[in-house]
Amino acid sequence: MDQFPQTVNPAARAKPGGHYSHISIAQDLIFVSGRVGDAEPARTAVPLPALHFGLKIEI
Repeated sequence: MDQFPQTVNPAARAKPGGHYSHISIAQDLIFVSGRVGDAEPARTAVPLPALHFGLKIEI
C-alpha cells in the first residue's frame, strides 16, 4: 500500500500552479481538479444552526 497519493499531470493540459495536480490517486480514491470552460470556481458558505451528530466541522 502506498503511503502517499500518486499524482498525474497529463502533458496535454496546462501546468498546474503551486502544489496542485490535475489528478491524485490514493488507494481506491481518485480526485480530479479543473475548470469547465471559462467558469470561475464557486465557493459557498451556508450558515447552519448546528452540525449533525454534535460535530465541530463538516467538509
